[in-house]
Amino acid sequence: MRKILELSFIFILFLCMPESAQSFRRTDKIPNFFVPTGVLRTQPAPEKLPDIKQMQYQGQKAPIVTQMEQERLAKQAAEKQKKIEEQEAKAKKERYERIKAEKAKITKQRLDKKATVTASTKETAAEENTESVISSPLNNIPTFDIDESTDIHTRILQEYIVDLQHISRGESVKNTRLQNMLSDWTDKFYPAD
Repeated sequence: MRKILELSFIFILFLCMPESAQSFRRTDKIPNFFVPTGVLRTQPAPEKLPDIKQMQYQGQKAPIVTQMEQERLAKQAAEKQKKIEEQEAKAKKERYERIKAEKAKITKQRLDKKATVTASTKETAAEENTESVISSPLNNIPTFDIDESTDIHTRILQEYIVDLQHISRGESVKNTRLQNMLSDWTDKFYPAD
């Protein structure tokens, strides 16, 4: 029986130990002697290193320093190249604008010259035919000439304008291309099979 009591005592002792271990609290102890500030700090502090350009490896500049300098020089060269390209593009654009303005000026001069020549020929033709022309508001419409050197679409539009001028004067339309197209057209209904 004594063995049973000893074993039960040991068993109870083991059951009580974790309970006492959990109730133990840790506290920070302050030493009773001089400690410099920041020594007992638990937060990590940044490491104080010299400037990267001063770093040396076996008596020479560190490879990272030479690499950084090469990257800096490459970046400067790229910026210079970009500036040069921008200046060239700007000069090219200015040249294009100048040429465009010159061409517009030449075109305007040619149109003015053509308008004066056309106006003078129309005035002489009008002076010759003033007696035969009946004065009416429809006869004051300016005439339009078809330019055969242009593409087909422009010619069709020009023919359309000339036809409208003839219709507005009450004249018959003399458009051969239109007459050929209308002669080919039939108004027949073909039933679907």
